Amino acid sequence: DWLKKFLAYGKSTLQRTERPRVSLLQRSPSSPVVCHATGFYPNRVVVFWRRDGQELHEQVDPGEVLPNHDGTFQVSVDLDLTAVPQEDWERYECVVQLKGIEDISTPLDPALIRTNGGDKSHILAFILTGVAVLAVVAAAVVGVFLYRERNVY
Repeated sequence: DWLKKFLAYGKSTLQRTERPRVSLLQRSPSSPVVCHATGFYPNRVVVFWRRDGQELHEQVDPGEVLPNHDGTFQVSVDLDLTAVPQEDWERYECVVQLKGIEDISTPLDPALIRTNGGDKSHILAFILTGVAVLAVVAAAVVGVFLYRERNVY
């Protein structure tokens, strides 16, 4: 009976497939675009960039497959676009191949790229709000001291 349980567990582990989540990332407009696949299982995955349906080998920096804390895996593949005009980006796509699932193709669309270089206006608003709060607190402290000075005598 224990042998059947052990075999069933081994079979479910060997046949386990977790579909990856694919994101396009870019630190700044001048940095490479990263195709990041995470949450997949097993770790035998192929991730590559294509242009006009052809796999790219130049301009590409493949990363190694790394473990996640939950037993799944992640990998990133960088694409250097410094010499590619943005109007040609539609010709590019990131492809993730994992046994047991259909290929995942993510087009290189600026609207899909998550970046750190977004709108900075919210940061300016926080700074200005902080300065205003400090000014009000400082004025209140000065007001309290002046009030005490006048009422001491």
